[in-house]
Amino acid sequence: MSALYEEDGPETLILVAGDADYVPPLEKAIEKGWRVEVAFVDKGVFAALDRVVHEYRTFDPRTIQHYPDYPL
Repeated sequence: MSALYEEDGPETLILVAGDADYVPPLEKAIEKGWRVEVAFVDKGVFAALDRVVHEYRTFDPRTIQHYPDYPL
């Protein structure tokens, strides 16, 4: 979340969670003109996020791959 406060943006923020605790920082992202997407497994999203999310994406955790040598 530090990038949200430190970078000018706008960018796309993808939250891999569905907790309503993230509403305040996502509101900040919207204020700065960022696009907000939420990725979650199946039905793990709270309706409180609806007002601060542009798009929801679901994923199958079995498809997640680890790339230990990926340069950051």
